[in-house]
Amino acid sequence: MKKRKLVKLFFLFITFLSFIFVPMASQADTLGAGDLNNDLIVDIRDAILALQILSRQEITGSPDLNADVDGNQLIGMEEALYALQIAAELREPPVLQAVWSRSIGYGDTYADYHSDSLRQTSDDGYIFVYETIYGGAGGYDFGIAKTDPGGIMQWAKVWGGSSIEAPKTVLEAHGGGYLVAGDSYSFRTGSRYCDIILLKLNADGSLAWQKNIGDTGYDIPEVMESVTDAGGNPDGYIMAAYTTSFGAGGRDIWLLRLNNDGNIVWQKTYGGSGDEYPRAIKPTPDGGFILASDTQSFGAGGRDVWVVKLDANGTVEWEKAYGGFGAEFPVGIEPVGTDAYVVGARTGSFGNGEDFWVFKIDADGDLLWNYTYGGTDDDSAQDLRKSDDGGFMMVGWTYSFGVDYNDALLIKLDADGSIIWQKIYNKPYEYDGEIMNGPDWAYSVTPTSDGGYAVIGDTDFWDSERNSDIWLFKVDSTGKLGCGIAMDSSATANGSNIVSITGANAYSVSSTAVVPGNPAGIFSTIHPEEFVHCEP
Repeated sequence: MKKRKLVKLFFLFITFLSFIFVPMASQADTLGAGDLNNDLIVDIRDAILALQILSRQEITGSPDLNADVDGNQLIGMEEALYALQIAAELREPPVLQAVWSRSIGYGDTYADYHSDSLRQTSDDGYIFVYETIYGGAGGYDFGIAKTDPGGIMQWAKVWGGSSIEAPKTVLEAHGGGYLVAGDSYSFRTGSRYCDIILLKLNADGSLAWQKNIGDTGYDIPEVMESVTDAGGNPDGYIMAAYTTSFGAGGRDIWLLRLNNDGNIVWQKTYGGSGDEYPRAIKPTPDGGFILASDTQSFGAGGRDVWVVKLDANGTVEWEKAYGGFGAEFPVGIEPVGTDAYVVGARTGSFGNGEDFWVFKIDADGDLLWNYTYGGTDDDSAQDLRKSDDGGFMMVGWTYSFGVDYNDALLIKLDADGSIIWQKIYNKPYEYDGEIMNGPDWAYSVTPTSDGGYAVIGDTDFWDSERNSDIWLFKVDSTGKLGCGIAMDSSATANGSNIVSITGANAYSVSSTAVVPGNPAGIFSTIHPEEFVHCEP
């Protein structure tokens, strides 16, 4: 009885405190507020931990400073009161996003993976592609995997022939299922080279159809995006490849407009006397497309970023090259509203060694701003995506801030290119009684439906017998991952001086006339091993 009265008095006391501290607690709307022990729950344990810190008691573990409620960069009474209010149900608990980390592979010394395009699916799971030498028809084959929202494998498939196949990009298909594009040396039109392969998978991972597209040269897809019409209805796909079968010379861009069934609506090539490789393409609000490529034909020299604005039929509206006398490679492009574009790239002209590079251009391609991000060593950008808050995410790997080797690097930018936060990700492992840090790479990032970000890459962190497993991890909107994997980085934003912006008409366009074929690739189910490093 006395115990019940004490509990009642305790909650009355908390209620009194809530009236006093509600203004303070109302500031605690940021992600993870009050969650000191990083268990994705705000409860009495967080209050006790805050009081222990306040009284300078010795504690175990590392409290999460993102849990700071009042923004004073300290953990103390305010955080304890906030946690007690939630425990007493006097406030709604904050929304805490799931974070997790997993790797996928076979563990054999000869296994070799390279993960590429990552997308979140309409069921909040994830679809991605990778190269594998296991379970297929021979050589390297397409690996395609689908997970649930927590990164747990739902199915994995392999497709290929007797030679080499390499998947490049995947997306959710109109009407359900998935489209995968890559290149194949097993199924080709020419006698020596490779063709584009387009696969349609059903939602359960079974094969719906397969096509090869190409001529007598190298024909390799790089990126593919869904297209909708002005009313938001499904309107096929746009695929950007490079080709030696057609064009002005060297390797040129081959753009294929496909309908919902993967049949060609129109196709055109773009390029000059040197090599062009398309790296990103997006539909634009006016029904056209914006394309980012690297080029040896135009610009300041070496390789530069080439941005081409196209109308709905693939006709060039304008094009410009951006760069210095080093090598530049675009990694992503995003329309911003109806009158601007943000381009992500890696640059060898500005900064120290190789750096992340982001610039914004207006509707005519004129420069608005640009920054490099990096340290004293090489930092290699691999992907740029627009986030739901109007900012941008860049992902790649870093030698400037890594531990022993290169580590995955994720940078969150606001709409003006300023750094909001930056994290490096490295998973130490134990080998012969010692804690080791192996190299880690990140290739693709995608915003998630809960406001966080999912990243895919490769990791060598298990032991000497594990050779480059796929690494899939999910962070919250502040980059938090936990389990000792995430660390703060210190890349700096610096303005750069773009040397060359070309004028109009520095391109050639030709139509092609290729009809898709029907390869007979072998398609089967595989069962890679999964390893959990970190989960809620």
